[in-house]
Amino acid sequence: VVEGQECTILSFPGDVGGDEANIRRWLGQINQSPSDDAVAKLLGSPSNRITKGGFDARIYDFADILPAEAPLSTMAAMVPVGDQTVFIKFTGETAVLTRQKAAFIELALSLELKPEAAY
Repeated sequence: VVEGQECTILSFPGDVGGDEANIRRWLGQINQSPSDDAVAKLLGSPSNRITKGGFDARIYDFADILPAEAPLSTMAAMVPVGDQTVFIKFTGETAVLTRQKAAFIELALSLELKPEAAY
């Protein structure tokens, strides 16, 4: 919990339906239903970065497509690791997420695995 807002790190087999399905589900969780064009814009502009462990991370900031007055937002990182995907999701008050954006990105990019870890 960061400033009262929830940040989760979960790993699931596969990609759990892909980026679009996850983004649409998470938008519904914050009571948002942007147009197909807005979702396509978000999908087309992830911040593609490499984590400390050498994994490709796609980082999405939902504030990029939500109305400026939206009370809630989400930031998410999707990181394929072997046959799984690690999801790092930060949801809560837009103002808090804006203040914590750099810390969220730092957290996402810190992902690495110990050599003995199975994945």
